[in-house]
Amino acid sequence: MNVSKLVEIYYAVDEFLIKFMPYMESHLLPTSDRKPTRTCSLTLSEIMTILIAFHVIGFRNFKLYYIHLQQFHSNDFCKLVSYSRFISLVQRTVVPILLFFSKSF
Repeated sequence: MNVSKLVEIYYAVDEFLIKFMPYMESHLLPTSDRKPTRTCSLTLSEIMTILIAFHVIGFRNFKLYYIHLQQFHSNDFCKLVSYSRFISLVQRTVVPILLFFSKSF
C-alpha cells in the first residue's frame, strides 16, 4: 500500500474522530469506579487506519499484514506495538469504527 493512501485514510479517520469523540464522551454514563485505561503509544486514529487499510488492501491474514506493516511501514507508524498488544487495542475502536462506516451519529 502506498503512503498516500495511508495518509488519505488517516486524514479521514482523524477528522471523523475530532467530531465524534466529544459526542461520545458526552453520552457516556458517568461512573466513579471506572478503571483507568492504560496509555498507548498508538492513537485511536492510527489503530483505525491500520484496521481499515487491512480491509482496503485485501490481505487475508491480519497477523501477516501487521508483520508487513512492522517491516515496511515502520516509518509511517513510528510507535507500532507488538501484535498481541495491538489485538488488545482493537476493542477500543469498535464503536468509533462502526459509526465511521455508517456516518449516522
